[in-house]
Amino acid sequence: MTLTIETRPAQSFKTTRHTLPAPTEMAAFSQAKTAASAHVTSGTYVAANANLEGHQYYFVEDAAGDETYTLPGGDYAVFTGESDTPQLAYNTVAHAYGTIAQDGDWNVAGNFNLESYDHGQLTAYIPVTKA
Repeated sequence: MTLTIETRPAQSFKTTRHTLPAPTEMAAFSQAKTAASAHVTSGTYVAANANLEGHQYYFVEDAAGDETYTLPGGDYAVFTGESDTPQLAYNTVAHAYGTIAQDGDWNVAGNFNLESYDHGQLTAYIPVTKA
């Protein structure tokens, strides 16, 4: 995986909000994310993992959802990897954050990330600012 920077406009999607356990409880965290996206049968969807007001939420794209989540525009580090299992998806996102931390030119710039799933492939978008 390589660090690629992409400037994205604000993106909104219809969603249902799911409360997640603390990210320190990784097994429960991954299981909750999997359960939250169980309604998706197309294999293609977006989700935002966000910490808001001290709570961890997972906003999963849902045409029947009762709210809208807006991802701010700006610079994003972009990473791709496999997502056939929750562990593979977690590995992709964890590797992305680790790569940014070690890069030196960029810093993580938010309390959220966008996850785009497409039939076993995950593209993670993490907000960044120049160091």
